[in-house]
Amino acid sequence: MSAAFLFALAVSACAAVVATLLVTTWRDDDLVLAAVVAFVLLPVLVLTIMAWREAL
Repeated sequence: MSAAFLFALAVSACAAVVATLLVTTWRDDDLVLAAVVAFVLLPVLVLTIMAWREAL
């Protein structure tokens, strides 16, 4: 396995954790924290897309 593929897997796992946190905060009606988590999720998703483009 290449380093780019492993990095893409790691970033994908981080994105999944942050997305789960977003859903959890949204369902708990903590909208301020959900907005902060959504703001953090956007660059993580962009990084994930870039990592998978490099890996594939």
